[in-house]
Amino acid sequence: GRTMMLAMLAGAAVGAGILIFVRMAVRPVPGVAATLARVDGARRRSRPRRKVEDGKKPDLIDRWRVSVGERFEDEASARGWSFTRTRADLAVVDRPFAQHLGTKVLLALAALVWFPMIFTLLGYDPLGVPAVVSLVLAAGAFFLPDLDLRRDAEKRRRDFRHVTGSFLDLVAMNLAGGRGL
Repeated sequence: GRTMMLAMLAGAAVGAGILIFVRMAVRPVPGVAATLARVDGARRRSRPRRKVEDGKKPDLIDRWRVSVGERFEDEASARGWSFTRTRADLAVVDRPFAQHLGTKVLLALAALVWFPMIFTLLGYDPLGVPAVVSLVLAAGAFFLPDLDLRRDAEKRRRDFRHVTGSFLDLVAMNLAGGRGL
């Protein structure tokens, strides 16, 4: 009963992992959209990048994040996924899309490794309920940067609306006071 269910869940998890690995490792025959996405990605990466703050060199994690993000950005562009709202929010907070995607993927992978280790250290069998909880937490970790991005973008939009409204009030008062254009 229970061991059979755990064995089936373990087999399904291993099968899903192998499928994901094969899908990531084997490149499909590129169509027109994929070729254009690859060319656009190469052109985008050839542009000069912004300098890192305080003259620091990017560390290994930052390089991984950008590299993984660029790969996923190329794949998403090849599949025709636009991420319109995410790109708009990233433009507001002035962050690159590839860095955001890389953060999402690496955070989810870290959670997928970290939480099973924690469950094992706490004495739980890593299969069964802890495996499902770990997958749910990894999925949550994948979407966590999106929530942070939405919050930051909304804060900047609210500040912009406030500043614009204050400026327009000042202009209206000056025009009403006879200052002219």
